[in-house]
Amino acid sequence: PEDMSVIAVIDEGRSLVMSAYRGKDTRGLHRYDLVKKTWGEVIYQNDEYDAGGVILSADGNKIIGASYTGEARERVLFDEYDNTFEQALDYFEGFQTTFISGSADSKTVLVKVSGPSEPGAFYLYEDGNARWIMDVMQGLAADDMGVVIPLSYQARDGEKIPAYMTLPPSITDPADLKNLPTIILPHGGPFARDAKRFDYFAQFFATRGYLVLQMNFRGSLGYGKRFSDAGRENWTVMQDDVEDGMRWLVEKGYTDPAKSCIAGWSYGGYSALMGAIKTPDLYRCSIAIAALSDIPAAIDDLRRLLNGEAIAQKTFRPLLDDR
Repeated sequence: PEDMSVIAVIDEGRSLVMSAYRGKDTRGLHRYDLVKKTWGEVIYQNDEYDAGGVILSADGNKIIGASYTGEARERVLFDEYDNTFEQALDYFEGFQTTFISGSADSKTVLVKVSGPSEPGAFYLYEDGNARWIMDVMQGLAADDMGVVIPLSYQARDGEKIPAYMTLPPSITDPADLKNLPTIILPHGGPFARDAKRFDYFAQFFATRGYLVLQMNFRGSLGYGKRFSDAGRENWTVMQDDVEDGMRWLVEKGYTDPAKSCIAGWSYGGYSALMGAIKTPDLYRCSIAIAALSDIPAAIDDLRRLLNGEAIAQKTFRPLLDDR
């Protein structure tokens, strides 16, 4: 079914980990017994955000945790496995510490340590000590990056839209947050999402003096079925949510309307093109990278793939009526 997907195969092929709503608004992780053809226990459920995936033990035989994305990506290790990782979280307090892997005895963990303004590095943590392994993006200093602020704004119909604002590094006083050149940066997908993490594209613009706003418009993943379906069933509302983000910035006085731009790739590029067409008064430029620009051709291409009709239905459902 469309609202279910296989996350992992476990128990030597006898069970599946399924991502499914199962009567909830958010996706949970559920065990499904392939032999008995019955649902098993709920492995992980978060009532605010969709569960993302499972974390397997080093030998791949045990589920030791789960992941989800709130403001940032979070990983939860189950009680019997979380001691060393919990210690690592305390050790790297103030940073985003992501569990990557662990030893069979769970005494050593490999973690990625990063932040919205910090590209990050990999460390091995054991017994209260961390050993640096490698940087993720050498040459990018955190002090040169912009601050990322999570926020929400109200769309025209009252829906709260989660978003992230990246400030130019020169902005150190909130009083200076006014009349800035601005780039709206909607994500691709369209059924993906942004989070409070290091985004090299947003930081590229911010380090050149632009205020950058990234929004999780309706249709974005992670916020439950109601929020996701609102965009899947109506592409117009996705574009309206993007547009309302720029209007909110102008109304707040953060943005110089004479220096406003919309940029993106894939669906974000489509949104940039639509922004220039639908509201040319709102943007002074549009940057469309690898943009979706021919929807009928995209639908036809998908239909040539294995299971392509289902993918086309899932992606372009409200646009298929005349096809």
